[in-house]
Amino acid sequence: MVFGELAGFFASILATLTFLPQVLKTWRTRDSKSLSAMTLTFSFLGNLGWLINGLAFNNAPLIMSGSLIMVLMLPLFYIKYKNKELVDLAKIRAGLLALFIVPRTDP
Repeated sequence: MVFGELAGFFASILATLTFLPQVLKTWRTRDSKSLSAMTLTFSFLGNLGWLINGLAFNNAPLIMSGSLIMVLMLPLFYIKYKNKELVDLAKIRAGLLALFIVPRTDP
């Protein structure tokens, strides 16, 4: 195993462990008000992208960290859902449209 691959495994372990304290605290307290649903969603989608990239290039550290982080995020989504704190999809769509579409002003 080369040094770069070992560094990749070490980094993926650390990246995965960053989610563990949040998952444990949220699971124990069942309080998810301070968790942003948008941040969770974008993080999940970003890790899905890294997982796909890892699978495409047969990169074990990316596959490991991407899949483990996504699994660790599932309880956070579950608690947000149970607490009825997930953002309405219509609001997300409207917010994204407002970011990328400039309103037309007629003279």
